[in-house]
Amino acid sequence: MKLDVFLFLMLITGFILIFIHFATICPPKQLEYRYLTPSMEERMQNAAVENKRLFKVMFDEEGPWMKMNNSYTFPGQFPATGSS
Repeated sequence: MKLDVFLFLMLITGFILIFIHFATICPPKQLEYRYLTPSMEERMQNAAVENKRLFKVMFDEEGPWMKMNNSYTFPGQFPATGSS
């Protein structure tokens, strides 16, 4: 009789421990994504970087006119051919 009572108490204790274990587990966190609009300062900085890149191409690099006219010879001048 005492063994039956002991096993019954152990069974009840096991159920209680299992219940406490699952009751105290926190659910996984859910990520919430929000769009943050850029401030005016961020917009100006981004525009300045973009403009700097565009103007660098316009003023620092050799354009198509310069590339095309590097081989230009004036009228009456003959291109250098290497033979005399």
